[in-house]
Amino acid sequence: MVYKATVPTTEEAVVKVQTKVYKDRIRIKEFFSDFDKLRCGFITQSQFKSGLSMAGLKLSAEEMQVLAESYCNPEDPQLRVGYTVFCKHVDSVFGKTELEKTPREPVHLKPDGLVNPYRFLEVPT
Repeated sequence: MVYKATVPTTEEAVVKVQTKVYKDRIRIKEFFSDFDKLRCGFITQSQFKSGLSMAGLKLSAEEMQVLAESYCNPEDPQLRVGYTVFCKHVDSVFGKTELEKTPREPVHLKPDGLVNPYRFLEVPT
């Protein structure tokens, strides 16, 4: 029997990051901003992977590579990662941003599927 390694999709990796960030209330942008000395919003792929590791996210090398390639700037000859776009996407789990511009937009109170609603009712054994 031959096992084939499944390559994670970008959405699977982002949901995994969002789950950890939401549960532990991690400010993911702080782990990348020190690498960006000029505050241009882009860092190298190795710096991006280091930031993910420093944040305490338990991601495989394949998941990190998929995320780095997904948020990579194709017009950049160094193929740097746009970490600000990544952080906005991940932080969207906390709620909608810039609600002051659209105050009548409906807001969901908690993300569906990220947290077990019965987690406090379970009795530890």
